[in-house]
Amino acid sequence: MRSMMRVVVIAACSLFVVTTSGDRYKEKDLICNGTFLPATSVCDGILDCSEPDDTSNDESPDFCAPSPYLEWDASLAVHNITSTSVQLSWAMTTANDFDDSLLLAGYFLTGKSEPHSFQNTIPGQLLSHHIQWLKPWTNYTVILRPFYTETGRPHRQYKVGKAASVQVQTLSSVPEAPSLVSVVSAQQRNVVLNIVGPSAWNSAPIGFRLHWQATTESRGPRGSVEALLTEDWSPEENALNVTLPLRGGTDYLISVRAVGRDSRGGVVTGPDLEVQVSVTLGSYDIWAYPVSPSEAVISWRASQSADIFQVTVHTDLGNDDLRHLTSLEFDGTGKTSARYSVLINDLQPWKRYVVTLYGCFKDVCSESVSTTFDTLPEDFPSPALKKVAATSNSSFEIAWTFPQDDARLYKGFQVLYCPSDQDSCFALYTTENNVTVRGLAPNSTFNIYVQAQFTNSDGRPILGPATAAYITTWSNLPEVHAKYAVNMQENNACLLQWTCSNSTVDYLQYKTRVHDTWTTCKNTAECDVTVFHERTATSTSGYIRFGHEAQFGYEEVFIRACNIYGCGPESSARIEVVKGPSRLSTVSVTAQGNEAYIHWLASNEGRLTAQNDGIEVVWTCSDDEGVVYNTRIPKNAYGARTPLQVPSGNAEKCAFNVSTYLDGQNGATYYSTPMQATPEGTVH
Repeated sequence: MRSMMRVVVIAACSLFVVTTSGDRYKEKDLICNGTFLPATSVCDGILDCSEPDDTSNDESPDFCAPSPYLEWDASLAVHNITSTSVQLSWAMTTANDFDDSLLLAGYFLTGKSEPHSFQNTIPGQLLSHHIQWLKPWTNYTVILRPFYTETGRPHRQYKVGKAASVQVQTLSSVPEAPSLVSVVSAQQRNVVLNIVGPSAWNSAPIGFRLHWQATTESRGPRGSVEALLTEDWSPEENALNVTLPLRGGTDYLISVRAVGRDSRGGVVTGPDLEVQVSVTLGSYDIWAYPVSPSEAVISWRASQSADIFQVTVHTDLGNDDLRHLTSLEFDGTGKTSARYSVLINDLQPWKRYVVTLYGCFKDVCSESVSTTFDTLPEDFPSPALKKVAATSNSSFEIAWTFPQDDARLYKGFQVLYCPSDQDSCFALYTTENNVTVRGLAPNSTFNIYVQAQFTNSDGRPILGPATAAYITTWSNLPEVHAKYAVNMQENNACLLQWTCSNSTVDYLQYKTRVHDTWTTCKNTAECDVTVFHERTATSTSGYIRFGHEAQFGYEEVFIRACNIYGCGPESSARIEVVKGPSRLSTVSVTAQGNEAYIHWLASNEGRLTAQNDGIEVVWTCSDDEGVVYNTRIPKNAYGARTPLQVPSGNAEKCAFNVSTYLDGQNGATYYSTPMQATPEGTVH
């Protein structure tokens, strides 16, 4: 469907004519030597167009101010845009040409659009102007051009300066009433209307809303329908044919209003245009009124005599699947224009039925006429929400399920979303089971209500109970949540699991102390980030690994997420780190008979931290295979020359491995990587 947004009109002139003698300067686009030149190219200091006789061009001193006056670049700004007005402001640097005595006298303001153009003259001392009486939902090209006189006051003789322009789109409003509604055909069950759209939609066109009610019967048929614009509809023709299934033998009043979508995606409707139509009665006409979940009244009228009427009811399961329910025969009165009514019961709630009527006179039966009706549900159900999620800093998505699979038995859903800081709400209508709303402000909270739409027995639309939810759009800055995963003792690193569901994440930063500066994780040996492949529009998660200096006990580390808007708040995780003792630097053993003396040197890290409770020696001997010996030398015994006793009697045939150990507060013992002792000389 094409948008009804109004666009700029380009008035192209093949002959360039400018006058500087008069009240107002007229902005005109040009075509010079086959080249299009916008009106703003006139008197901009650049020669674009010159006639063959060189007596007239777009930079002629006859109407353009001297060059120094053409050097300013106005900066136009628009504020407070409404459907009918806009505030325009600008900055103006006054030219000082000491060889010329021209002074700023004012500005020519021009606005151009397809349905509406305007011109104003603004005093030179002003730097803003409130433009009013604009058309809603319209694109304007606004041009501001200074003009100069010798006195600095407006005069019929002036020189114009360089123009500045800006595009302004006014906000939407409600559509006007349709221009015309005419009756093309008024046959029974086939009333065709030709609707000419409003002269000003003032919004993005959607279609028309029609409502009808009988005027010849106090409780006659009534109903409503939404007629959406078709693919072949065009703003130029602006017309649509709509067919209504009105029953015959009745006069109707039909109201038609235009429906559009406003600047924020909400539905807006205009005033009604009414038309009356009389629908002729065919041979027979039939209609039905459901009066309860299990009962319906069937009525029909005849314009010709009948002895017998046969009424057949089928359950319509969809896809041309009709299941016979009952067939009934009734006597006719033999009179024309007679009306008949019967009650059909034992129906199932919330089902569609087809009723077929035959009229027979002297064994000759007419062609059948039929109608459909839907029984009411025993209780109007509400949708069940299955997803409510912000999908960006300007959108959210909501999805639901509904207990009725037959979409013919209800008329879609109404979704209201209401800003928490406002009293107004925005309405959306859909036949789907999900809606995505876009164009919202970041970090905005909305209350959401989803309701199914039904049609009452008299044709009036009704809404079922609402299901409520609320959602907040993402903030620009991501908020990450960190959770301790595991500590890697050997390389003094920790692994955190992180999630973010309120914004996009481009990279992560970390620090290991409160007052440290943040470090960006660049997937190096110092730090790496791993992101789950199952990232969605609403959630990103993964792991981050980085080094830390935590010692035995509880420590805290910090991360934060960043994107193009900056970095969000930090998240911390407490990690329980039991750092095992550092391995020894060198170990040697001196063997003598059944004794062995162990000598060791702690690493630099070990001397700095001094985090161990002693050493443990484990050895095996070649002459005592299958036996492993071990013993501990506590820290308080360091320096003693007590030898290890080797049961096999020959320490030289044994291999010794030595590691430091640390008894943890939780009852566990932690060991460093063992080192094999290097044999040395005999002890004396």
